[in-house]
Parts: sequence; C-alpha cells; structure tokens
Amino acid sequence: MQVKDVMSTNPIYLSPTATLTEASSEMFLHNWGFLPIGENDRLVGALTDRDITIRSSAKGLNPTKTQVKDVMTKGILWCYEDDDIANVTKYMSEKHVHRLAVLDRNKRLTGIISLSDIATKTHDARMCGQFIESLYQKTDQSH
Repeated sequence: MQVKDVMSTNPIYLSPTATLTEASSEMFLHNWGFLPIGENDRLVGALTDRDITIRSSAKGLNPTKTQVKDVMTKGILWCYEDDDIANVTKYMSEKHVHRLAVLDRNKRLTGIISLSDIATKTHDARMCGQFIESLYQKTDQSH
C-alpha cells in the first residue's frame, strides 16, 4: 500500500507571514491540527495547534499580530506519495511525529498523512499498534 492510498488530499499551506489568528481560523474551519508553511513555492516549516497553544501562549504573544514564522517549527518532514506505507510509518515512528507532508516526485505538496489516516485506512492493526506503541514509548522515556 502506498501513502497516496491513505493520505488526506487537497492540502493548503500558509505563508510564514500569516498571523496566528489566520492559522487558527484555517485549523478550526478544516478541523486540522497541522499546517505546512510555504514561501516561494517551497515548504519552509510546519505549524501545529500545539505550537500555537504552547509556544505563543507561554510567551504571551498576541495572536492577531504574531506571525506564523515566530512560532512554527522550522523545516518540515515529508515523504513521497508513492512511498510504501510501512516504510513511512517506521520513519514517522523514528522521528516521533504524528503527521508528514506528502509530496509528488516534482516536490509539490499533494497531501498530509497522519497517524489517524494510517489507523483508519490501512486496516493493519499490527502495524498501527507497533507505531503507536513506539511513539508513546519514546514519549515516556523523554520525561
């Protein structure tokens, strides 16, 4: 099974100069917790609902004035849409991430793959169980 068989399609990306309010509105509208951030047709980072909540709130930043680039995670992890889902799941586990940007071979954003996509669409309980277990084992070890 390939990533394109389970990924969420029709992704958008925001500019690093968008405000946190704009990003939050997009997340709320689409029920997303993750947005790729792009500039000049290149992905430059990622913004999660956690970035907004923890990084900006902890610093007391104003969401109507603070730009995404001030709290986003710089750089972005990705995979290709024709990658094997088992390999991508292993990669996500190793990197301890719940979501990846999905690119075509021209390096254009075509989707997002998430833990929930894998869990609900692969119907591979063993693989999903191993993935979840490895994510939370790493979380437990880091505390």
